[in-house]
Amino acid sequence: MYLPSAGLSYVFDTRGKLEDTSLRVTIWPEQTHTNFAYDKTDNVLYLVQTDGVAEYGLYTDNEEPYLMRYFTNHFNFDMPNIIKIVKRAAITAIGSSSQELTLKIGYDYTTNYFSFPFTLAGLSVSEYGIAEYGDNADTIAEYNSGIALDRVDSSVAGAGDIIQIGIETMISGAQMSVQKLDVYAKQGRVI
Repeated sequence: MYLPSAGLSYVFDTRGKLEDTSLRVTIWPEQTHTNFAYDKTDNVLYLVQTDGVAEYGLYTDNEEPYLMRYFTNHFNFDMPNIIKIVKRAAITAIGSSSQELTLKIGYDYTTNYFSFPFTLAGLSVSEYGIAEYGDNADTIAEYNSGIALDRVDSSVAGAGDIIQIGIETMISGAQMSVQKLDVYAKQGRVI
C-alpha cells in the first residue's frame, strides 16, 4: 500500500502467513518513488524514481547503506500489575559476517531506550567452487554465497511495567534477518 502524500509504503509479505494467519508487514518511510512495477517472470520489483528505475533487493538504497529498524509491540508478559526487570537478551540472526546491531529496550511507553551494541561473529562463508557457473563471459548463474547464522546475548538493564524491544542495524550490500529474540526477565514488585 503506497501513501504518496505521507511518503510511506506498507509492504505485505504474501508468501506465507504467520501463526495467527496475519501477514508480515514492513514500513518503508520517506518514499520518493512515483510508481512500482513487479516482473512476475524474473520475480523482481522495480521502483520508479525521479532519476530512473531502481531494482528492489540489492541490499542498498541507491548504492548507499540504509538503517533497518524493527520494534516489537508494547507487551507486559501477561502480568499487567507487576514490574518486570529485564536481565538478559539474546538475538539469533542470519546475515552478514561481523554485522553490528543495537538492541534497544524501552519501558512504560517511553522513547528513551536503553541501548546495547552487539556484533555478529566474523564467519567465513564459503562459496561452492571459485568461479561462476558457465565457461565464458555469458555465465548462466552464480552459486549462492551462503549465509552466516549467529546467536549473541548479553546482560541488559532496566525495569518497567510495559516493555518494548527494538533492533537497529545498517544494511550495506548484504542481507540481515532476525530469526529469534529472547528476553529473560524476572518479576519485581506488584504495583
